[in-house]
Amino acid sequence: PTGWGKTSWVFENNVERQWIDDLINKTSKFLAAGKRFDMSLQVTIPNEWERIAPFNIGYTAGIETTKVAPAWIEKAKIMDKIIVPSKHSRSIYNNTAYNATYTETNETTIFKNDTEISVVPYSARKYKPANIDLDFDSEFNFFTVSQWSPRKNIENTIKWFIEEFYDNPNVGLVVKTN
Repeated sequence: PTGWGKTSWVFENNVERQWIDDLINKTSKFLAAGKRFDMSLQVTIPNEWERIAPFNIGYTAGIETTKVAPAWIEKAKIMDKIIVPSKHSRSIYNNTAYNATYTETNETTIFKNDTEISVVPYSARKYKPANIDLDFDSEFNFFTVSQWSPRKNIENTIKWFIEEFYDNPNVGLVVKTN
């Protein structure tokens, strides 16, 4: 379990939650005994990846831009494999490069990822669209879907919307969040 984004997770005290808690306890005891895993699958943002097993896989959906940070390339180099959910993520990770200089030798090089990246899309259920008869007062509506967290900046999305459209009753904002 991670506190990433302060997103809650399974909260019911049911069979699934008990099973998850048992696995967490087994993992803690295993590590406390000084044992080492054969393989790790680390599902998080790349700057949190570590070499904690002989074979390490980093899984991230963290690429929402046109370039990854140098620290992410550095972390990619300590992983044996990377998995991302889209061709876009793989392309951005593989096409980001920086000019770098070794301070000891003054030799220049291109600093880029060379760890194999596979694309494994998220699975998604197929739903028949429901007809939700929404009746908005405004003629035009912006729609935003986002986690309510500092990284997604929903507070400023709403603030800036109000600043821009406060005197226009024909424009609305619909927010879907968790």
